[in-house]
Amino acid sequence: MENKEKSKSKVKSVFNILLDIFLVLLIILAGFFAYFKICYDEAYVIGPSMYPTLNANENKQDIVAINTKADFTYGDIVTATTEKKDSKGNAIVIIKRVIALEGDYIDLQYNENDELIVLLNGEELDEPYIIEKAKKEDSPVCYQNWQEYKASASDRINAEKGLLLGKNEVFLMGDNRQVSNDSTIMGPFKKSAIQGKVDFVFHKGENDFFMFMKKVIFKSE
Repeated sequence: MENKEKSKSKVKSVFNILLDIFLVLLIILAGFFAYFKICYDEAYVIGPSMYPTLNANENKQDIVAINTKADFTYGDIVTATTEKKDSKGNAIVIIKRVIALEGDYIDLQYNENDELIVLLNGEELDEPYIIEKAKKEDSPVCYQNWQEYKASASDRINAEKGLLLGKNEVFLMGDNRQVSNDSTIMGPFKKSAIQGKVDFVFHKGENDFFMFMKKVIFKSE
């Protein structure tokens, strides 16, 4: 009889331990989802301006998770509100890459090989996220727009280094320079226009939670 009581006590003890573990995991999971809900927004990628980094075609449309609480720096992909409105009167939001910050000089030129390059503080910017540089013969739209914008902001232009960014200004560009509607047209954005930083990317049709776990928790592709 005594052995039966001891056996029941052990089973009860193991059950209580497992229950405690389950409750702890439940609390952690709830906190995890609460953090994600508070700190992140989600948006579909529209248009080809960030190709090949981000895709927007029917077969592979990316969804970005935007960290609205995180700071950003050079090379980060962010979302920003523009002064343009959609058909419903809402501000149009764009997804672009941070190229320069306040106090920086920014310019676009052609190098000796007639390739379009970005100059940051007078030095060519290394841009591994672009498949290949656009050639002068391709007539990149952003270069034409940039010349027009520089003419309109001549009081901020340094002949050798380009445009000087003022306080809390951010210069954004798309990776696909041929079609990107960005700071080369609209000028620098105010830091307050930045909604958040893109932390990771989902692909349409895949399980969002699985993709989140794979990229953020397990750090795999």
